[in-house]
Amino acid sequence: MKEIINPDAASNIELNENKIHFQNEYQYNTYICSIPMDFASVPVHWHDEFEMIVIKKGRGYVTLNFQRYKVSSGDIVIVLPGMLHSIEGKQNSTMEYENILFSKHFLAFGADDVTQQKLSILFLTERSRFVII
Repeated sequence: MKEIINPDAASNIELNENKIHFQNEYQYNTYICSIPMDFASVPVHWHDEFEMIVIKKGRGYVTLNFQRYKVSSGDIVIVLPGMLHSIEGKQNSTMEYENILFSKHFLAFGADDVTQQKLSILFLTERSRFVII
C-alpha cells in the first residue's frame, strides 16, 4: 500500500484544496457530479475531510497517492484525510458519481463508545490506508 503523503510537507502545500465544504456545525456535504458534463476531471489534491466517492453510472479512474484504480458503477472509494487523490472519466464515456465529504469529528462519539473503539478506528489506523469496496 502507498503511504499517506504528509499534507504539512512544503512540496504538497499547493495541492491543498481550500474549498469550504461545510457551512454549519453539521460537518457533512454531498455533491452529485458528472464527468465530463460538470467538468473534465478533478485534479490531484488533498484536504482534511474524509471523502467517499460512490460511482453511480459509467466508468473511470480514481487515483489515490499516485496509484490509479479503475472504477465503475457500484464501486465506493474511501479517501482518508490528507490523502492525495484525483478523479477522471474513461475516454469517450460519462461517469456519474456522488461525492460525500465529512469531518473526522463526524465519526467521534462519546469517550467510552464501543462503536468508535471497534469500528470507526479502522479509518484512522495504519491497516486501513484506503478502501475500495
